[in-house]
Amino acid sequence: SALRACLAPMAMHWLRKASEKVGEKVANLGERVTQGDEGPHAARPAAPSEEDIVDGNRSLLRVEVWAASDLRCSSSAGLDSYCILTVGQVGATWVEKTRNHAAVKTQLALRQRHPRWGAVCTLRLPSRYDGDGGPELTVRVMAASAMRSDKVLGEVRIGITSSPSGAKTFRLLGGGYASLSLRWSTSKEEVDVDALRLESTRDTSPEEGASKNQNGPEDNAPAVMVMDLQDSIEDGDSDDEEGGQKWSINKEYDFDECFSTVQVPSRATDCFEEALAFWTTYALPQTAAPGKSSTFTAEAIHARARAAQALAERLRDVASTNGSSNQQINELVLQAPLAEVLACDVEHAAIAISAIASRLAGLSPQVRSRVAGALVERLERLPPEMPRGAEESLLSEMLFTCRGDDLIELKRHIDTAGTGLDLRHVVFHAITDNSLRENLLEYFIAQAPTQTKPKHVLSDIDMTVYVGNFGTGGGPKFPLGRVPGAVPLYQALGGRITFVSARPPAMESRTRRMLMQEVGIAECTVLQGTLGTVMKVLWNSDQAHKEMGDNKMIAFQQFALLHPEAQFVFIGDSGQGDVDFATAFMEQHLPVDANGRRLLPKERRDRAALIHDVAQSDGVKPKTSISRRSELRMGGVTVFDTYVGAATEIFRLGFIDVDGLKSATHGCMAEFADIKPDDFRTPEVFEARRVELLKDLSEMNNVRRASVNSSVASLETLGPNV
Repeated sequence: SALRACLAPMAMHWLRKASEKVGEKVANLGERVTQGDEGPHAARPAAPSEEDIVDGNRSLLRVEVWAASDLRCSSSAGLDSYCILTVGQVGATWVEKTRNHAAVKTQLALRQRHPRWGAVCTLRLPSRYDGDGGPELTVRVMAASAMRSDKVLGEVRIGITSSPSGAKTFRLLGGGYASLSLRWSTSKEEVDVDALRLESTRDTSPEEGASKNQNGPEDNAPAVMVMDLQDSIEDGDSDDEEGGQKWSINKEYDFDECFSTVQVPSRATDCFEEALAFWTTYALPQTAAPGKSSTFTAEAIHARARAAQALAERLRDVASTNGSSNQQINELVLQAPLAEVLACDVEHAAIAISAIASRLAGLSPQVRSRVAGALVERLERLPPEMPRGAEESLLSEMLFTCRGDDLIELKRHIDTAGTGLDLRHVVFHAITDNSLRENLLEYFIAQAPTQTKPKHVLSDIDMTVYVGNFGTGGGPKFPLGRVPGAVPLYQALGGRITFVSARPPAMESRTRRMLMQEVGIAECTVLQGTLGTVMKVLWNSDQAHKEMGDNKMIAFQQFALLHPEAQFVFIGDSGQGDVDFATAFMEQHLPVDANGRRLLPKERRDRAALIHDVAQSDGVKPKTSISRRSELRMGGVTVFDTYVGAATEIFRLGFIDVDGLKSATHGCMAEFADIKPDDFRTPEVFEARRVELLKDLSEMNNVRRASVNSSVASLETLGPNV
């Protein structure tokens, strides 16, 4: 009692101080985000090139960040979101882009799952980019947090070379079924040539550059600018009897003088503008008002019912006789806050569902995937006693009425929405009617012969594409970060990527953040393991690794039922049960040849299985012996040391062509060269990896020379400069 009496005042004092610090951090966060300040460690804009100095102009990218819908967050009542934008080389990771180019943030939208920022950002585009593809705009939606690091809710990538301007609503990559509405354009910024030349000669010494970088970007070299477009939202009469705010497509913006040369995109009426105006008129209130614990207030319920009724009427009003009407419908549904529209009362939800079903024929695969996500969320909220026939019927009809390659695209969009929203969850959990489920699986099989044969890359994560703190069974073969060559090979294969991981569901958010941030993969499916199996590693690692392989096979069997048209390429590692999975994977459903003979696993060409060999504890010696490698090869499983070796084997099997082999090889070499020798654990580890790479490069060249015809036989030999 005496101890409690002494500690109680101290605890109260600490709690008050912590509360004050949290409040101060939230206030600073809102101010920093509104101003677009990246803080003391912001990336400085690249120095102007000689081309900039000669021409006296630089390219500017102007981006209007309008609104997002259906953002996914664990606590929607506390969802404070903003966008952060940057440019960089196509295919570069977020870390690489922000290291070389400054980023800018929009203002903060407080407690809104469907925020409407109405901000315009201007970024400077570098004149030159190394490699192919040119510049790429990346827009990330972030959830701000006062206590922890901000969370990535999803991102959008736009190739500026192929699309220098436009207005479009995108589905957020890695963001469930959320969408983001953007308008962007490029133009030239006229600058003073003498000032530009002075800027290019600034920071001549490394010491000065380092000290200035600690203080952030200089004020006289802005790379970005943020302006608020709230002036474009004006009070006006609404067609609805209750009125409301309506966006004016005729109102022009006021720009600062230094950006007067930026060309304002056309405000002509189109599908994007009409949908933006519609959903501004029927904008929903904040997800939760301050101090209220429930999102189902009278105001929110009324607003949802009003929006559902308006959407249904608008869908019925749009004629369905030409392509432009389908574009209107698709854009309208893409921008819709579907989760809120379908969260209204039963009567109005039924009206909205019926209206969407009546326009199903005109919905694109991307839009259908958005509707599917909202329906799954609604089904999860329905009490057990409530009927769910209309929702399940529409969910299945969206798949039944899609054919050929459109069905493949729809399944891809649904599959990449994340756990609880992916195709496995839709078919095996959200749809509870067994007859509907069986009919869907039979329909997928019937459609397979009419579709192209897409490649599905099945990949482990840890020690296969990324070396992190999760995962066991291998020594320090590479430093922390991407395994060199994995992503270039996956890009050369050109198919969908599905990660079959031992990571438990509780790590999904962290896993997807790592894949986007460090690996550069935003659109993927993640088939996860179980926490119990991961914990078993602590006392029985052999049994745990076997169970990991068994769990991966169970997940894959369901996944394969949903994609009977696919060609699967599995790539794992020799550390966590992947060898057992690969062996069973190659022995499953063996095809027969023209004579009716069942093929051996090593003879099949509809699947491939490869294992990246981890190292022993010294980081030098490979884990898998030569005899074991030969044994696995007889079963159709190839063990490789580098991704050049993996690309060579996949080329032998016919999954990539010569160009793909060359691209994967160059990518592996470039990523290996980016790792400093001192970053390896010891010089011996680096030398072992270098020798493995040279050996596989030699084998790759031998295979290439033996396989290509005379027109490509003159390709330069790769490898001497490693």
